[in-house]
Amino acid sequence: MRLLQRMRGSNPDTLILVLLIAIALTRGTLYALVTPPFDSPDEKGHYDYVASLYETQGAAMQGKERHQPSLYYWITLPAYALFAHQPPDLEVYALATGKPSLLSLIAVRLMSVLMTVATIPLAYWTAKTVRPKDRFIYLGTAAFVALEPAYGWLGASVNNDNLANLLAAGMILMLLRCVSNGFSRGYVVGLVGLTAVAMVTKLTTWPSAAIVAAVLAVRAITPRHARGLRLTAAAAALLLAVATIFLVGPVRSLAASFFKPWTEPGLLSPHRLSTFFSNLDVWPFVYEFKTFWGSFSADSVQLPPVVYWILAVLTVASATGLLARLARALRKLSRDGVFQVLGGQFGAQVLVLISIALVEIIVPLGRYYGNSPLRADQRIAGWEDDFALLQGRFLFPAMVPLGFLFVWGLEALLPSRWSKHGTWVLIGLLIAIDWTALLVLAYGGHSWQVYPGQG
Repeated sequence: MRLLQRMRGSNPDTLILVLLIAIALTRGTLYALVTPPFDSPDEKGHYDYVASLYETQGAAMQGKERHQPSLYYWITLPAYALFAHQPPDLEVYALATGKPSLLSLIAVRLMSVLMTVATIPLAYWTAKTVRPKDRFIYLGTAAFVALEPAYGWLGASVNNDNLANLLAAGMILMLLRCVSNGFSRGYVVGLVGLTAVAMVTKLTTWPSAAIVAAVLAVRAITPRHARGLRLTAAAAALLLAVATIFLVGPVRSLAASFFKPWTEPGLLSPHRLSTFFSNLDVWPFVYEFKTFWGSFSADSVQLPPVVYWILAVLTVASATGLLARLARALRKLSRDGVFQVLGGQFGAQVLVLISIALVEIIVPLGRYYGNSPLRADQRIAGWEDDFALLQGRFLFPAMVPLGFLFVWGLEALLPSRWSKHGTWVLIGLLIAIDWTALLVLAYGGHSWQVYPGQG
């Protein structure tokens, strides 16, 4: 009774946030239960990592993901250990650890669910930091993160992406708090520490970390904040040290894969460039769009076409709203000046969110086109392995900025008197899409019985 009385007296926004968390937690648990074993991206390799970490205490790592930093696997290790001695009841071909226990797999998946759900309040607080009085924005951003189908599905799998996405969300919130509340010593130390941990969790957080470093550098060289120069220099040195110690190998490999194809003789000749652009294919962008919103089981299970069309309409509407806001901002820039507009708290915060979203979008495209800019058949795009570089999950470290911009763009097209009802319409629509995806996976996906070793 006391709990009910407290909830009745609570802020309605808080109750909605709790509702979104409860929905996401329930949905994530169901995904963890209904998704067949090792049906998510690279899940078998990540599970091998946890299992071999338990069996060898880190002395002999196994699995395709053994090159990954170990933080996620140490965090999820206790969940695995709870059921490590259960009789093996799964037989999967080429599993490095032998026959695993289904309970151990689900336990680690549920740890990932908790990490994913933890990004929802971070999204809420981030949007509220930018637009503290706009319910459509901060509730809509939280709903976007809570109810995006592919994000929830990946978040219920064994994958270090889930910890990386959580840390990236925390890093972005901390950065915006610095912009709004001032770059005090405590804030900067906390921001740099969180950024360093994110960087050693997965490479996908590096683009966002680069924006953090850029903001700190700009802040340091601003004359009136020159006293923060030494602190910022120390922060940059720490990030550089982390990169050198932990990630010099992966960074070198990534740079080589990106730049090598562009050094081919004659690649930048007018003829080659004209051929390149004339053969750009729309399908890579369609693939990235579909896998961002929901494409499961190695793309063999997809949402109904009507759902993709609804999402496409919403995305185009949001982009239109953002372009309208950009046009108004450019007019204001020409009238008031760059520093007057971008120097304000709101302008700086939005610029940070846009920068993080853009850099996280551009990097996968750069890797894709950098890996194979022009094939022998004069086509740019291919399927299967080529498109793996454009999986929508690589955008998830920017999930909060993308959610904010998505909702902010839609709001630009809504009459002000509709914003109150628009919040509920948006949340209801996202819930419908999210649970449609769950039903499609549960009833239209692979059967558990088709896996090797099963009947």
